[in-house]
Amino acid sequence: MRLLILLIIFLSNDCISQCGKVIKVYDGDTFTIILEGNLKLKVRLAYIDCPEHDQAFGIEAKSYASNILLNSKVCIDIRYYDPYKRAVSWVKLPSGKALNEELLKMGLAWHFVKFSKDKNLAELEKNAKIHHIGLWKSPVQQAPWDFRKQHKRGFIK
Repeated sequence: MRLLILLIIFLSNDCISQCGKVIKVYDGDTFTIILEGNLKLKVRLAYIDCPEHDQAFGIEAKSYASNILLNSKVCIDIRYYDPYKRAVSWVKLPSGKALNEELLKMGLAWHFVKFSKDKNLAELEKNAKIHHIGLWKSPVQQAPWDFRKQHKRGFIK
């Protein structure tokens, strides 16, 4: 069944929207959801990158995501699958808001410009920087992708 779903996703040009219950949060931008048919799927938020656990604001990002996601029903719009078999997705919360955007607004994520040129996401990050929200309170920040390069310990992003 899982292979069939993956095949449908890979053959489709459009994003796939699925809803389910979040059962585990790994960090600010990765969680596991149970979809219809009891299918467990690991999800990675699209277009943003949260600090790593050992990085400044990594725990805050995970805590924020956990408080919103854990045991909640959310909808994911799957954009693609990454090399780690995670569904890279846009995540709609029960409130109708997008978690991807909320993490940027709260200063708990970077806009991942390597994968997105979205002007709205860039503006949300810029606003958090200007107002010194979340990780932007600190005079020095290190992007998660730079942190992972510097601390190569098998990070999966």
